[in-house]
Amino acid sequence: MSGISGPLESALGTTANASREPIAQAAADLERNGLAQIPLTTTMTPQGIFAARTNAKGHRFLEFLNEPDSVAAHPPTSL
Repeated sequence: MSGISGPLESALGTTANASREPIAQAAADLERNGLAQIPLTTTMTPQGIFAARTNAKGHRFLEFLNEPDSVAAHPPTSL
């Protein structure tokens, strides 16, 4: 049983003291914009720690970010 902050700190290569505020701010921004729900202070099982936190809107946003830019896009084919 643990919280989600530990894996985030490990992924970012930082310590709790150095990363607490930026992680809390990023999680709050994602929640405020309706993209994800990240419970930073909740104790969870290992499955809960690594569970997806994005909702449908967040998933669509990630797909949008992954789209090629308009310059790299192929023109539509004519009918």
